[in-house]
Amino acid sequence: MAKRADMLPFMDAVKNLSEELLPLKEKLKTLKKDKADKGKISVVEEAIKAINDTHMVFEIIDNINLQGQVVATAMNNLRGLL
Repeated sequence: MAKRADMLPFMDAVKNLSEELLPLKEKLKTLKKDKADKGKISVVEEAIKAINDTHMVFEIIDNINLQGQVVATAMNNLRGLL
């Protein structure tokens, strides 16, 4: 359970990033549908890209934490066999 508690700040950050991303995607969809100025579309696309890049970092951190848990479990099982 301690590992999960360690991950909570990262999980909250991912949730917050996702909440920021959804309205931007909707805005982009609307801008494209309305054939808005390419500059406006570009600004929204860059904002989405920045959020996605940050989101990927948190996914990597979460995956590293998960793999660490798998390794710890395997090591404990191996110790039990010795």
